[in-house]
Amino acid sequence: MTTTPKTGLEALLRPEDSILVLVDHQPYQFANLHSHEPTMIINNVTALAKLARVFNVPTILASMAVLGQQRLHEATWAGAVAPG
Repeated sequence: MTTTPKTGLEALLRPEDSILVLVDHQPYQFANLHSHEPTMIINNVTALAKLARVFNVPTILASMAVLGQQRLHEATWAGAVAPG
């Protein structure tokens, strides 16, 4: 099966062909991060999430918390993640 590479406008990402996944963007994750300012990361992620909403890109937000020895997983999403 051969496919022709898309060119022009067909080569661009479209909301219906995309999904945004945000994983573990929690303030305590930034405590030992020295490559970027935590405020800048939070602002950039917030802007990215808002743009995803404006362009109707389905978004999944996943986070993990540790309670004692037990890991708690949580995931939420906004928007359709399957056609239809």
